[in-house]
Amino acid sequence: MLPANTMAEPVHPASPDSSFRAVERQEQWRQQYGVERDPFISNDTVFYPGAQRAQTLEKLAHFAHFGSLALLLTGPLGAGKSAVVERLLQEEAGRLRALRLPLEMDGPDHLLQWLARALELQISSQSSTQQLQHDIVAHCRHLARQGERVLVLVESAENLASVALQWLADWVRPMVAAGDLALLLVADAMAAQPMEAVLARPGESAWWLRLELPVLTREEVEDYLAMRLRASGWSGHPPLVATDVAKIRVQSGGLPGRIHQVAPEILLAPRSQAGAGASLVAPPERKSAKKSSVRWYWAVIPVLLLVGCFALVAMLYQEDPDLEDSVSSSEPNSSQQSPVEEMETLERLRLAEERLARDSERVREESEPIDAEVLTGSNEIDVAAPPVSEPSSSSERAPGAGEDPVSGEEAARASEPAEPASGVANSEGLIGQEMAASDNVAPEPEPEPEPE
Repeated sequence: MLPANTMAEPVHPASPDSSFRAVERQEQWRQQYGVERDPFISNDTVFYPGAQRAQTLEKLAHFAHFGSLALLLTGPLGAGKSAVVERLLQEEAGRLRALRLPLEMDGPDHLLQWLARALELQISSQSSTQQLQHDIVAHCRHLARQGERVLVLVESAENLASVALQWLADWVRPMVAAGDLALLLVADAMAAQPMEAVLARPGESAWWLRLELPVLTREEVEDYLAMRLRASGWSGHPPLVATDVAKIRVQSGGLPGRIHQVAPEILLAPRSQAGAGASLVAPPERKSAKKSSVRWYWAVIPVLLLVGCFALVAMLYQEDPDLEDSVSSSEPNSSQQSPVEEMETLERLRLAEERLARDSERVREESEPIDAEVLTGSNEIDVAAPPVSEPSSSSERAPGAGEDPVSGEEAARASEPAEPASGVANSEGLIGQEMAASDNVAPEPEPEPEPE
């Protein structure tokens, strides 16, 4: 009830100006995006599953049916906590009986009496707190056997008094731990820590599970806008402008509640056809041009490196005037030095001939005793040999007619002076040849005296 000195504010109907603005905006949506209604009017049938909303919804449904922990759903103001809760109640309709707990309570008796009335239990004014709790637990178990779970829902729990949170911890927590009912607290992220400090019990672990909704990123904001527009009949043309999406992300902070407020003003802002076309086409062109330029640079760099290598090689092999002068100046020196080299070569040849002559003389001196011994042995053999038949008197024998032509050639060769040889190997070869020749030479027969 209002105080006596306070007057109730009259409720004014919608002014014609506001109705006209609504009609004008609806016409703008139809002309620019081809939709028949405002996409950002509250529509409970549209649920955005991105930004961990779908995962959070699954966890809430699971713990509401099978968990033994209370649930604390937090997030910034406008993050979409109410949308997630409404989606949960829609999907779990018939399996969850949600009881929305009021924020104002006078004590634990008032809390339990409210729960009993919400469950349609017959209670009397004389019922004690323990009796109320026993009746509530029995009825919740009866509903669970029939496939329906009781969910106590506390929205805007940050507005609950600390004493009310303590009553929940004292009287509802045992029923939650036993699995008789589920408790869901929805609060702002800033008030989550003070609430947890009140709900905590000394020496006991936390009896609740905290789930927090994050804000939307730029890509998620674009997906959210497209989803809202498609739900209103948008076909995808004209496409969303990147600058508009970025502006909406900055002004809304990534909060769906704030997006509903700032998106219509930005998306329906008047712009010329040339400006709109430029804003739609220019960013992709700049991006593609940047990519193509980057690819062009990467393709040209290897070619430039290859050309540079060829140029360096050509410079190394290029004729140098200084080098030619040095070569031309060195040619007379070489021509002057050539007679000296020839004299040195001739001197070396002369010394080599003298050395060979000395070696051949030494070899000849050493081979003379060997030749004498060989000749002595040959004479002894000739004496023992049978006498040679004398030729007839009618035919005169020419000197040397009975000699072996081969032996004569070898004897002539042996009589010739040995050629100078280089080194000890040539000397040994000459000695061997002379010994072989002396062995093969037959002794010459003594000439017979001519007849008188």
